[in-house]
Amino acid sequence: MNGDCSDMRFVDKASNVLSYYIESGCNTSSTKVWVKTNLTANTSKDVYLYYGNPSAANGSNGTATFEFFDDFNGASVDTTKWTVGGSMTQSNGVANGTTTGTDYLFGKTRINIDTLTYIKMRYKSTLGIARPGVLQTNGNPFSVVGFGWQ
Repeated sequence: MNGDCSDMRFVDKASNVLSYYIESGCNTSSTKVWVKTNLTANTSKDVYLYYGNPSAANGSNGTATFEFFDDFNGASVDTTKWTVGGSMTQSNGVANGTTTGTDYLFGKTRINIDTLTYIKMRYKSTLGIARPGVLQTNGNPFSVVGFGWQ
């Protein structure tokens, strides 16, 4: 396997290439990889991992793998993905805001309320409480990802 895991590829039984995202631990015993499959309740699917092509380009892609994804590695908050409140910024994989209660991000992607949702967030605060979550309004079958401070 390539040192940066760029040669990893996932396919199903019909040889369809599956989207994937390498979260962490590339080439370790604790490598975390998410693979997008099309499963319904009480079904299973064979997934095959291929590797060993030294010239393969990295195919890890969070946007293609998840309904909603942002690793906050761009130069600024992506306003096509987020409604920004206050002075939220981002750098080096971290979204930053103040704890005054006015800084927040609300996702613009509507997610079916019955969708399993995984939010990974770390925060450092001395004045407030970070509030990550999936936001829903009464009677609305969709929700959005959001977080802010209180």
